[in-house]
Amino acid sequence: MYIALEQTFWSNVYDSSLGYTKAFGTTVTQSLVGLSGVVVGIGEILGSITFGFLDARFPRMGRDPIIISGFLLHVLAIFFVFLNIPNDAPLGDTFTDAYIRPNFYLALLCSALFGFGDSAFNTQLYSFLGEVYVADSVPVFALFQFIWGLTCCGAFFYSTVLQLHYQLLILIIVGFLSVVTFCSLEWGVRRSPDRLSAINGPGVEHQGLLHSHDT
Repeated sequence: MYIALEQTFWSNVYDSSLGYTKAFGTTVTQSLVGLSGVVVGIGEILGSITFGFLDARFPRMGRDPIIISGFLLHVLAIFFVFLNIPNDAPLGDTFTDAYIRPNFYLALLCSALFGFGDSAFNTQLYSFLGEVYVADSVPVFALFQFIWGLTCCGAFFYSTVLQLHYQLLILIIVGFLSVVTFCSLEWGVRRSPDRLSAINGPGVEHQGLLHSHDT
């Protein structure tokens, strides 16, 4: 669920809030929305390269440190958004300042952090599902896409009526619960490889982040 919420936030709510925050200046606001999307993409690419390198360099590390680091990057981005963007920005044009005067470079830094953290969640979640349900992955990924789409619909709905601080609070709470849940499942699979055999049948090896890991 958290992946759907955070992707809806940075692709819809955050970009809209940048466009509605007139304290950036009219000309800056118009270019900032497009630049934000570009910087998110750069963050995604850099994150994928970084996590791929870590996987190759430290194959025993597991997925949980990357998930935790991705969430911490998002917490940092959320804190900066809290300081930098007015609370009423998602609901329409605003000329008010946040806790600090809206800063162009800080706004782009938040975009980069969102993209970098999102790449951590995407790579590790798909890796986990592909490993644990390797023998029956089609219905699992179909269910994942269904829940993802349903959560996005809910997020798009409340994003039009809730102020920014409430939306940031939802991200923090759901993100924390999601990380705790993922890590508990990851630790359970790593401690008990027999669970994979119970799910997928005998003869299925335990795969790591992107390739085979020893347990």
